[in-house]
Parts: sequence; C-alpha cells; structure tokens
Amino acid sequence: KLTGRLNTRLRDAGDNMTVDGRLLINGAGFTEQVSGIAFDDIRGSLAFDRDQLEATGLTASYKQAAVSLDVLADWDADEVFRASVHGDLPVSSVIPEELARLEPLFERAGGTSHWRAVVSVASVEGRDARETWLELSSELEGISIDMPAPLDKPADARWPLTVRYPILAAENI
Repeated sequence: KLTGRLNTRLRDAGDNMTVDGRLLINGAGFTEQVSGIAFDDIRGSLAFDRDQLEATGLTASYKQAAVSLDVLADWDADEVFRASVHGDLPVSSVIPEELARLEPLFERAGGTSHWRAVVSVASVEGRDARETWLELSSELEGISIDMPAPLDKPADARWPLTVRYPILAAENI
C-alpha cells in the first residue's frame, strides 16, 4: 500500500520543470469509488512524465478472474484518458448485480467468454466539455443463452457484441 502527498514550490520553474519516472506495482488493489468495481493483485509498471502516464500489460484479478489492464492518460491529446481491461470472464461477472436482479432474462445466459471493457474520456469537436464513454465487447463464444429459437445461442457459436454506453456525454442511448 502506498499513500503519499507531495507539495512543493519551485520558483521560476515554469515549463523547464521535468518529471519522468516509473512506478512498479506489485500486488496493489484499486476500487473505483462510484461503481465499486475493484481490481486486486495489480502487477506491472506505470511510466509517467509531466504530460502523460502509461501502463500497458498490467496483470490483475477481477472477481477472482485473471485480467489484463492498460491505462493511458495524455493531458494534451484529444482523448485524455483511456483504460481498458480484458480477460476471460463468466457472464455473471460482467453483468452488474443490480441489473441482473432487475432483468430476469440475464438468468438465461451462462458461461465464460473473452470480454473487453474500455472507458475513454475525450474532447468532442464543437463542444467545450469532454465526454466519457464505456464500451463493452465480446464475441460471446463460450456463452450460452437459453431462449426459444431463433434467440437461443449455443456456447460454441460466435455472436459479436459491442455495447457503447455514454457515462457523461451529449448523446444518450
């Protein structure tokens, strides 16, 4: 566990100040405070400088499943932040518990598939505010859906799925 704060005043540093480093992460955890989504046993390295940070190929655990994490933040880019997680997850780990309780149709889906989730924060042409989007995708190979034909799906069939959800955006679904 690492906790810290750095406060400093550097006279006349301006744009001449340089920050460049690497943080080695060895078994840390992270919980997003609003959603409660938690990653455990995060391992890998995060590189940073004054304008950006990058961590690719981090390994972690999400609901006891092995996943890979990539994080990129570049304060000068149109897309200032992107975090992605991917791994083989059971459908029960992907569907939020509250949504599964509200919609009984999710009980008809079972199995494990490769999933990719991406959260991005980007500028939008013609707007001052940035938008935040969640994109979830899978081929659904390994997931079975117990529904009457033609909506039934055997686990070995591929049904590409991409869901793009506005977390904070001008467009709503």
